[in-house]
Amino acid sequence: MYVICYIIIYLYLSLHKNIIFLFAIQPTTFQQYPLI
Repeated sequence: MYVICYIIIYLYLSLHKNIIFLFAIQPTTFQQYPLI
């Protein structure tokens, strides 16, 4: 159970970092995707 929660949190954080990374490179993505 803890492993599943850890994986979900890890995927969420990695995805969130990727979104921030994309925003840092292309500010125009703010218009396409809302903030999570």
